[in-house]
Amino acid sequence: MRAQEPTVADAMVTAPKTLGVAASIADARQALADPHVHMLLLTSDGILRGTLVRDDLGHDLDPRRPAVSLATIAGRTIDADVLARGPLRPADAG
Repeated sequence: MRAQEPTVADAMVTAPKTLGVAASIADARQALADPHVHMLLLTSDGILRGTLVRDDLGHDLDPRRPAVSLATIAGRTIDADVLARGPLRPADAG
């Protein structure tokens, strides 16, 4: 009998870095200053509203601007039951 292959749920971060949707670009930059944080999840009432990575935060943006205005989900999420076969790329996202 073959062992069940691991899924994305088996490999995902269990305590990701989150910020509320009221967070500013300055707040997001501060959170991403930690080299262990690669992506921020912007949430409201426990629901994912968008994601941010360092490249989303241009240098000439108003630091008071809401970070959620730059956030996206497209290409950055994947179903937890997808088989985890090596590195997952946005093209693998559902």
